[in-house]
Amino acid sequence: MLTFSLLVLVFLENEIHAEIFDNEMVTLRNDVSRLVNENKIMKAQLYDFQRMKSKMLEFERNLKGLNQTQTYILDDIEEFRSTQKRQSSSSEVIAFHAYLANSISSLGYHHPITFETEMTNKGSAYNHYTGTFTVPETGIYVFTWTLVVKLTLCATELVLNNSIIGESYPDSEHDADNASATEIVIREAEVGDAVFVRAKSGCSSIRSDTVTRSSFSGWKL
Repeated sequence: MLTFSLLVLVFLENEIHAEIFDNEMVTLRNDVSRLVNENKIMKAQLYDFQRMKSKMLEFERNLKGLNQTQTYILDDIEEFRSTQKRQSSSSEVIAFHAYLANSISSLGYHHPITFETEMTNKGSAYNHYTGTFTVPETGIYVFTWTLVVKLTLCATELVLNNSIIGESYPDSEHDADNASATEIVIREAEVGDAVFVRAKSGCSSIRSDTVTRSSFSGWKL
């Protein structure tokens, strides 16, 4: 009887140990499963971190490239400003303004009008003896001339070499008052071109005195 009781106790103890073992195995499996899941999560996080690190490195490279490009642009701007400053300081102003000292009359057909009194002649390209402006530099020029007449009319032309590039026609033939006309021409001209004003027809007199001036001007843009 005692032996049977011992056997029962041993059996029960083994059952208890088996149940404990089973519980521990379940716990262990759960721990392993949890660790596997955590490992997957950590791998995913590590992958995301590596991608983020790669993007950060790429961003730093791009930022460095942008900074370098900005430096190049700033250098180019500074060089452009320096060039503009040098050109501005080295470019000579070309401009002239001359007028008739006195009224003139009896101008023949195609007779050049000599505006002999210089007020401005920057570049020394205007000849007050001939009334001709000789272009010193190729470029765009502005030419303007003003003529005043009284009791007459006077058709004139602005001539570049042999080409007519502008015309003026003040008319006071039937009016006791003065009549004046101002014309402006903007034209490209080349080195050596000659520009002057000449009478066209019916130009018997041009007024120029202390009250009013007939003049010829021009400048390079």
